[in-house]
Amino acid sequence: MCSSDLELRARGGAATLGELLVTRHHEAPTRKLRGKENGKLGPDQLSSGMLGFSALTEHQHAAFSLLGVREGGPAAKAGARPGDVVVEVDGERLVPSSIAPGWEWFEESHEAVLGRAIQSALEDGRASVKLVVERERGLESLSLKLPLRGAPGALFPLSGKHAKRFREDLVGWAVREQRKNGTWPGTNAVNVAMGALALLGTDDRAHSDAIERSVDFLLKNNPEPSKMKGLAYWQLSFQGILFCELELKEGDGRFLPWIEEACNWLPTTTHESKWGTQAFGHGPDGLPYDNKALMAPTAHLLVFDALARRCGVESRVFEHVEPYVRHAWSDPDSGGHGAMGYNGSYRDKGEFWSRTGLVALAEVLRGDDAAMAPSLLVLMEERHPWMLNSHAYGEPGGALGLLSLSTVKRELLERIVPLYRWRFLNAWEPGHGLRYTSPHMGAPYMGEEAILNLSYLLLLATETGGLAIARQAEER
Repeated sequence: MCSSDLELRARGGAATLGELLVTRHHEAPTRKLRGKENGKLGPDQLSSGMLGFSALTEHQHAAFSLLGVREGGPAAKAGARPGDVVVEVDGERLVPSSIAPGWEWFEESHEAVLGRAIQSALEDGRASVKLVVERERGLESLSLKLPLRGAPGALFPLSGKHAKRFREDLVGWAVREQRKNGTWPGTNAVNVAMGALALLGTDDRAHSDAIERSVDFLLKNNPEPSKMKGLAYWQLSFQGILFCELELKEGDGRFLPWIEEACNWLPTTTHESKWGTQAFGHGPDGLPYDNKALMAPTAHLLVFDALARRCGVESRVFEHVEPYVRHAWSDPDSGGHGAMGYNGSYRDKGEFWSRTGLVALAEVLRGDDAAMAPSLLVLMEERHPWMLNSHAYGEPGGALGLLSLSTVKRELLERIVPLYRWRFLNAWEPGHGLRYTSPHMGAPYMGEEAILNLSYLLLLATETGGLAIARQAEER
């Protein structure tokens, strides 16, 4: 199969031969061809909820192939079918796409091209997006009619013309997909508390029963935090944040015994790091990476610790691990870039997003002099195209970092969100919610659509004031 490039339908990747780009695509691509999570360069699943298809996008390929076409959606109505190779979007010939995080992904990835085409069509009053696909008999043009009309507004999805419908779809997804036992698809270590937090953040009492089912599940499975094992710190932090938010909202003391037990137990579970400081790993069993530990679960625990203090609990978690936290921080006064490092030896500029934002959030929630927070935000603004490369998962890390910005420095959130309207518009299927598109790290094992919809519903709590973690400092 030939075009302006040489397109070969076979298994494999891409290669450059002089001025000739050779790419190979699958006649019948399936989800099994996707690459592994946690930072591998694909192939990745690229979904467009707005246009009604999923696709396989590959690193440095100048086209992408359709995996699936949803019945009754814009792509199906336009005649698209699995195996079609998309080579052009709205008159723009696709260039080799980068799956790696960074500016190239942000500006020229196939996900960005699709999203910006949708955004431009809505802003220009056009009713459709045109795709050119390559088939056995040559190039064909398809016109995909958009299910929305009208410009989304500068701060979509936080506000603007389509924000209410977007919120309703995410709420509808969360309510519809919650199981009777209070869980959602994906990992129970995160999604149960995440979903309950997201519904609590709507500030709508209509979701009280759904939240209570999740609480019952969590209490049944983890009634005593001091007995949690394995990757306990991740689960404890999300569950603890939920219980603190409920205590702050209800004030009846129901969750205080659990919160107090967790706060008293956590300092007894640390281990001495390579640098002689007490540190957390994934759980109480020990420290990973030759006792270098890691900051990501610690950052979540610090938010829990700060909320516990707001509940009146004399938590000392931050004080206990503060030497490690400051050692892991890339301190600008020592020539650093300001963000929170992976650990004390790896002050990276690639996986910093969520743990940097969460540490800033914890500082502000504590109400003390937030000495680190101002510099913690600097790299987040400078390198936002890395937000989906947050430690071991792209989501909820991306959403949590944005939520932290809203609380710590709202104007920064309002500078960054407009730059990502394309991503929300592309992933959103009106009437359904967000369709899963691979982040740069993680997420498939966390529940794909579950972690995406629940994470961004939680982010929308920044607009309701329904959670302490999503409320600007001057509002608390």
